[in-house]
Amino acid sequence: MDTSVRQEQLNVLVEVSRRMQACAGTGDWETVNHLQEQSQQLAGELFTEAITAADVQLVSAAVNEVLKINARVAELCVEARDVCLGEMDKFKQSRRAVKEYSENSG
Repeated sequence: MDTSVRQEQLNVLVEVSRRMQACAGTGDWETVNHLQEQSQQLAGELFTEAITAADVQLVSAAVNEVLKINARVAELCVEARDVCLGEMDKFKQSRRAVKEYSENSG
């Protein structure tokens, strides 16, 4: 594969990862899921051919960038999960309070 073609593929892969992080930051998890699928497809296409010695540094830099971005997306996912769990706990407490009030007022 030509180095310029591989570089373009790497650029697209990194950009998709950046968009995924931006969407995760805004809580758009549906788009994150779609972009993750796109990222996996791009990575699969990128590694269908052997990486030449001339491209090792390019690929390594891009893969490291994608890994950092993916780690941040995972952190955002955990944060969002924790918020959802907190909201569910509040909802359950409210339901219990309403149930207890109904039982005691009747």
